[in-house]
Amino acid sequence: MDVKNCTGCGACENICPHNAICLKSNEEGFLYPEVDEERCIDCFLCNKVCQIENKTEIEKFSKKYYALINKNEKHLKVSSSGGAFLAIAKYVLEKDGVVVGCGFDGELKAVHILTYTLDECIRRLCGSKYVQSEIQESYKKIKEELSKRKIVLFVGTPCQVEGLYLFLKNKPENLITIDLICHGVSSPLLWKKHKEYLERKINQKINKYRFRGKENIGWALYYYYYYGAKNNCKKGPAILDRYYTDFLKGINYRESCYSCKFANLNRCGDITIGDFWGAEKFIKNIDIHKGVSLIIINSLKGNEIIKAISSGIKLREVKETEAIQDNQNLIRPTSRSEERNTYYEKAFNNFELWEKEYTNTLTYKINILKNFVPVSLKKILRRLING
Repeated sequence: MDVKNCTGCGACENICPHNAICLKSNEEGFLYPEVDEERCIDCFLCNKVCQIENKTEIEKFSKKYYALINKNEKHLKVSSSGGAFLAIAKYVLEKDGVVVGCGFDGELKAVHILTYTLDECIRRLCGSKYVQSEIQESYKKIKEELSKRKIVLFVGTPCQVEGLYLFLKNKPENLITIDLICHGVSSPLLWKKHKEYLERKINQKINKYRFRGKENIGWALYYYYYYGAKNNCKKGPAILDRYYTDFLKGINYRESCYSCKFANLNRCGDITIGDFWGAEKFIKNIDIHKGVSLIIINSLKGNEIIKAISSGIKLREVKETEAIQDNQNLIRPTSRSEERNTYYEKAFNNFELWEKEYTNTLTYKINILKNFVPVSLKKILRRLING
């Protein structure tokens, strides 16, 4: 078994009856399983749930592709794209169900969390987190809730959805899964160091971080973070933040992401969701300012869920080719660049210097001019440059 293929899904840690497996960070900060040989009884349950060696059966279903916008303006505003997740989560929670997804804890570490109310779900789970989340004991807790006949909605990367199915050994009728259109995941340690670097710059603790806020310019790659006793806000486009920029370039992902076996249309979740970038090219008169979700219905159960929430959403069917055009990770993994070879070594060698290096690049300086210099001043500068 090649450890580079490990996705860090956590199924082996959750299934071990003797707590002999623990996920621990490697030198890049990604979690990999370590076995305590003294506790291990060679039951091989971990092998049976490992997605490197096993896979669940994909339901045969004629897929449907849609652009989705949540009709609830408040829910749309707090969502990263069109509010698909909240529309489905609301349905589940109104049936006394449980919603499980990635949220930030008090130290802004990404972890999978169980939520039981809509307010808690909005506060803790809404919004994209561009870092790998820790599953911790979520699979065990989900199994407990399912045994109580609760409806459970699980949202995660495709490898996390697959990990849950392998852990459960089946696909319970009261489990609904959403897999995300995933580019790849970056290191939790890299994110932690970046967050601490930002805190040193402002000399205050960051209380809340949003990778995808809509407060100022609507649906875009724009970060916001809130800090200090007065909850002051700093914000900016992704291109002015090194961590964010490198994530979007795909140069800091987990090794398994570059050969991801889920980056295709054989989706493991009941529903697939993501941003529908370019929706305006295919749908006349669509308002994209507040965000549009792309959803793919992959199962009969997923189809029934979308029917059930139809009164609260705007839905437009699109072609498969239209869905794929600006979502290439639906048909192939992110390519691994040469820069990935030494990326973490350079970053962790002197993190402060590594962060500052980016602000000295020509690309950064050009982006500063593009985003913060008034249009009138840009015209003057252009005239001076051009004579």
